Amino acid sequence: MLVERIGAILVLSAACALLYQAAAATLGYDLSELGSLLARQLVWLAPVLAMTGLGAAVALANRSGAGGAAAVGMVWIFQVLLRGWFLEHAWACYLLVPMGSLAPNHPALPGNQL
Repeated sequence: MLVERIGAILVLSAACALLYQAAAATLGYDLSELGSLLARQLVWLAPVLAMTGLGAAVALANRSGAGGAAAVGMVWIFQVLLRGWFLEHAWACYLLVPMGSLAPNHPALPGNQL
């Protein structure tokens, strides 16, 4: 049942990512800075998988979906606010969840997405 619910979230996220890329192309925005088609897919897939795992783990531990959502929201806001700090430190750059979209040319990006 858990895989079924999380899978639905991943499918919805994939549909939104593809719709976003199609809309951006239609409006004339160039997403080539993010890399190839596979790299553009990893820009959204890596953070979604990381945050889905965190949210599911916290929700299961607390027996509350609200706890998982709160944990994911706090991590996301914290990382966006302190993105400069995360990008400057050698070990912290591997923990920055939205690195693919915030720093697509960072040398630690492949390790971060892995």
